[in-house]
Amino acid sequence: MQTFADLLTEYTSRTGIGDAELARRIPVSRLTLVRWKEGVTERPRYREDVLRLAELLRLTDDERDLLLVAAGFAPESPPASAESTLPQVGGTVLPDVAQSARLPVPPRRRCTGLTAAAVALVAVVGAGLAAGLLLRDSTVYPEAMDGESLIVLAPFVNYTSGQQGFNVAGRLRESIDTEVREAGLTGARTVEWPREIEDEEQAAEVGGRSGARLVIWGEYDSGRVIARFTAPRTETGPRTGEVVDIVSSPVGLPVTINAGLTEEVRHVALITLGQLYLEQQEFDLAKTVLIQASTSPPSDPEALAHLRFLLGRAYRGGELYDFDEAIWLFTQTLALRPTSAEAYINRGLSYLDRGREGDPDEAIADLTRALAIDFQNAAAYRGRAAAFEARNDPGDAERAAADREEAEQYES
Repeated sequence: MQTFADLLTEYTSRTGIGDAELARRIPVSRLTLVRWKEGVTERPRYREDVLRLAELLRLTDDERDLLLVAAGFAPESPPASAESTLPQVGGTVLPDVAQSARLPVPPRRRCTGLTAAAVALVAVVGAGLAAGLLLRDSTVYPEAMDGESLIVLAPFVNYTSGQQGFNVAGRLRESIDTEVREAGLTGARTVEWPREIEDEEQAAEVGGRSGARLVIWGEYDSGRVIARFTAPRTETGPRTGEVVDIVSSPVGLPVTINAGLTEEVRHVALITLGQLYLEQQEFDLAKTVLIQASTSPPSDPEALAHLRFLLGRAYRGGELYDFDEAIWLFTQTLALRPTSAEAYINRGLSYLDRGREGDPDEAIADLTRALAIDFQNAAAYRGRAAAFEARNDPGDAERAAADREEAEQYES
């Protein structure tokens, strides 16, 4: 029997649709789709993703069911009923020949040996599939409504060695709702995801599936709680700001909070609210909220880097923009996290937007460093092209055109 990876590779090569486009329309991350095709991830977590694949790849019913079975799910088409296998004339089912002739029907053979074992195995597998399908069908996955900013909070993974668990996500949700309500922010809603999230890839999948602006997930043990933020990129169309809008937050930067302290929980709520304002390009409001979060800065280096990065983004926009302050904040971020491509990109663009003599050179240097970390970052190529054009040295037009071509390649 062909594996899910074999079938998916065969069907996608037949249609010619690109991995990035297919992943966007499911929606899952491009990395997730590649892992399916390479067999690194044996099968999707959700049956709906397989059905969406079948629809996008224009599979026949038989091909769709083959893909579902290879992924460990039940087929869509039910098996033919016993009645449908009887001979028909003009749509009327004829009576069983043996019965109508009153001929003796041979007794059924008893299943022995391997046959009996096979029947038992089929029964066990069937029962397992039925139980799995029942569990999936009963699970409700929240989705964003039109025009809504959805914040998803997943249950935090419990590493307390079997000790009593704590509803960390519920506590965070209560605090976030309070901050959102007091800020008078409309169109924002927080929901709890029914399953735990264990890594960044899964968080991105949850974001794509739910349409969330922000996904909050993490873990805890007897000593601390680690909250992580994932802001999925929207790939349904062009984003506002040709060069300004880079990424919602650095990937993998955690915020550490002490499980017993209310102030730390509020700190996470303020950062959440600030990121929501940034997503809506309310830069001055984001700045106000994030400055509040900075009054008691976190001691964890990763958490502090996260906060300074977000505040730097807030200073880059709005009526009260300050590129010098933004450059300082991104420099502080890089001192704590020197491998942050997003911080290099934002600092480079801040140099470019500042518009002073020599700034294009600084921008090119930072954007080149970002590409050394993430050579597929389309935003870095676009920004460096703009810096080349601003410098206007001999040969820069050709360099800018080459960078724009690279950006288009990685955006497709």
